[in-house]
Amino acid sequence: MKLAFATGATALLLSTVGSFAADLPVRVDPYVSAPMAAPLWTGFYVGLNAGAALNLKNGATYSPVDTGLGGFSPATETAFSDPGSSKNAFTGGAQLGYNMQFGSVVAGVEADINFVDRKGGNVSGALFDPAGTYTTTFGLVSYDATGRRKSDWFGTVRGRLGFAFDRALVYATGGLAYGRVAGGGQLTTFDAVPAVVSTYNAAGSDRDQFGWALGGGIEYAFAQNWSVKAEYLHVHFKDSTYTLTDTTGVFQFAVRQSNKMDLVRAGLNYRF
Repeated sequence: MKLAFATGATALLLSTVGSFAADLPVRVDPYVSAPMAAPLWTGFYVGLNAGAALNLKNGATYSPVDTGLGGFSPATETAFSDPGSSKNAFTGGAQLGYNMQFGSVVAGVEADINFVDRKGGNVSGALFDPAGTYTTTFGLVSYDATGRRKSDWFGTVRGRLGFAFDRALVYATGGLAYGRVAGGGQLTTFDAVPAVVSTYNAAGSDRDQFGWALGGGIEYAFAQNWSVKAEYLHVHFKDSTYTLTDTTGVFQFAVRQSNKMDLVRAGLNYRF
């Protein structure tokens, strides 16, 4: 009898304690988080980017033009070039795109629009004048050129193809580039004294240009919908052409100016 009573009391006590314990809140260690699911790259995304536009030393070639007014004779004059003197510039903008993932392969398309603070600079050097148009020792004439090489904005529409490694995506990218490119300036020549021989001016060109972009990068998903990227792009626009005419209207130079830049930038994307 006593054994049965003790057994029943013990069972009742254990049942009561179990019920009470079940009602207590469960303590979760705040320093241990649930593992993030593997990122799924398929879908739309939007983001921002910022970085630097490098190697903006876009030079120009100056070719004498025969105006028929007693000026240069292209058969005897020598064209000369300047390497340009633009410094590196800031660039920033926004992008949107869409990816499709097939196993580890990720293919997509991306479009961006960007601001770039690209400006030209002064160059100086020497040109050879074999026709003797200028009376100088050995026909050597120095020059100063002030270039108006400027880009306010540009954009790209590119394909992307890469491989996903867990949260990382390594990709190559390439496609169309477009933007506003300005070219023009002033060329002043001096003789050996030195004294100003002539000053050439050009309104230049300010127009939309098209070209191509090619590069690659790496993107890392640090949260379920967020990722960061580091990217390199080479952007190459069509050359700009314009004419420099001196103050008399007799002498002219045809100018061809290159327009290209290398971009190193970082970006932040939100993936839907």
